[in-house]
Amino acid sequence: MTRGGELGKDYTYFVLRGETASGDVIDLPAVTLTDALRSRTWGLVAATANNDSLKLRSPHPKNVALLNATTGNAEGLPDGVLMKELLRSWGEIFNESHPPSSPDHLRALRIDCYRWPGGQYSNYYEFVQSWRAEL
Repeated sequence: MTRGGELGKDYTYFVLRGETASGDVIDLPAVTLTDALRSRTWGLVAATANNDSLKLRSPHPKNVALLNATTGNAEGLPDGVLMKELLRSWGEIFNESHPPSSPDHLRALRIDCYRWPGGQYSNYYEFVQSWRAEL
């Protein structure tokens, strides 16, 4: 589904999935993890995938240290260089309400990125990449 008048525009979206202790893969609605962000959640994911926090005029000191320790600029880094940190944070939030003895306790979390090229109402699942973090 797309907004009216934007059929010709491509669209990138993300799906959050968890791997449980029992071995199941489950889809997780991120808004249930970060209710404070509500509709901003997926903007946070897109910004993390694009390394936007590393491109700010005045980045956080930890991001400056990361840049200085690697390529020196965000363009030389792989997409989503901080995504594992976001996933680990969300995994910790989820696992707070699912003790290690629970079959729903997560052992890993991943975000899959897909692109819909637009133009027609089909081909919604063009896979782009995934990020995964062990918890």
